[in-house]
Amino acid sequence: MLPGQTLFEEVLSWSVHDILKQQRAPFKVETIPNEFENLLVYTKAFRYPTIEEIWNQICSGMDTISIGLNVGLDVEKLKNSSRPNKYEVKLILGKVMKKDMPKRGDIMLLSKRGLNSSDQIIKAGSFCTILVVTLVNDHVEDYPASMHVWLSQSPYGGSPNDQTSYQVMHLTNLITFAHSWEVITGGFKENPHIVDAMLARNENVDNMLQADGKFTDKDFGLNKSQRDAVESCFSASECSKHSVRLIWGPPSTGKTKTALVFLLMILKSLRTHRTLVCAPTNTALVQLASRFVCLLEESTETSYLLVDVIMFGSNKHMDTNNNLSKILLDHRAKEKHARNKLLENAKLVFCTPCGSSRLTKNQQYDTLVIDEAAYLKECESLIPLAIRGIKHVVLIGDDKQLQPVVKIPVCLHYKTI
Repeated sequence: MLPGQTLFEEVLSWSVHDILKQQRAPFKVETIPNEFENLLVYTKAFRYPTIEEIWNQICSGMDTISIGLNVGLDVEKLKNSSRPNKYEVKLILGKVMKKDMPKRGDIMLLSKRGLNSSDQIIKAGSFCTILVVTLVNDHVEDYPASMHVWLSQSPYGGSPNDQTSYQVMHLTNLITFAHSWEVITGGFKENPHIVDAMLARNENVDNMLQADGKFTDKDFGLNKSQRDAVESCFSASECSKHSVRLIWGPPSTGKTKTALVFLLMILKSLRTHRTLVCAPTNTALVQLASRFVCLLEESTETSYLLVDVIMFGSNKHMDTNNNLSKILLDHRAKEKHARNKLLENAKLVFCTPCGSSRLTKNQQYDTLVIDEAAYLKECESLIPLAIRGIKHVVLIGDDKQLQPVVKIPVCLHYKTI
């Protein structure tokens, strides 16, 4: 079952004709306020902006629909549903380069072969639909690659049986949206109190880093403002009360170094404590995790802690030739049960916010650290925040640097949403 299934059903209910013509979204989106009465109001505020951003991403994908895969179509089974346009088919892809293989959660346009633009598709008036990929089967010996999909309703009539072959063109992928959708529509059943703490007014959560100050080997080369930030975050993590800390500062003020020392202290001193570390992209995650491994290996007094550190994510974005192989989950264990066991026992886990949805509900963490937090969409940060047990949050970043890319027209008029 896909995460955020109701989100995919919403997308499949949209007018394919309006998308082909790249019309504006048919729903009104209001600016997200700066303050919220309660958790429910907060999560609801992200629903329509999320939907509109998906609409705009799909419409933007129409600019590249001339690049498609030819597929054979095998109708596998029809499913009873309250939605008349929800049924499942099997697309026979044949031999496809791995880089071109569709992925679970992909939104694609299916149309007659040889139609290379939205204008041609509209003019042809043949069977055409938006689909969502629910399952992908790789090519194995004599069995070609295939995928299972849900189809939307064609605006021009017809059925999948009109032809035996079609073309499919990638528009966008909704997996990250789907995981955040599950959280904002689920009401934080597992962990509502930490979001309450984040929404509450608190003037003492900031730790401003400054570039000046004397460095000493004893303090890992930290200046006074950096040491104060580490002490503030560490002291909060020792308490049972929910806490939120923000470490921010201009470039070259040592935000990452400060975060690494805090992670080392919490890993070494609070041995029953579990910490989840996230960064917006796999690239940012690799950089942070690599530096943390180097920090641990600087001394025999800390190198033994590597056994308690795990990192997982997209292998194609992770260089396994460097020191990351020592903490990569897929390198430490090959069998699924063994990997799950490693995750359950790890004291410190690195992953992307979307990747944190992989953590099972019976796993519990104490502290969440998000690096480059200003670059992360707020609704995506809710994915790891919803994990059970989290009482302490440390956000690291600088809102004066790069901010997240959000494809919503209202963002042209407001700095943030």
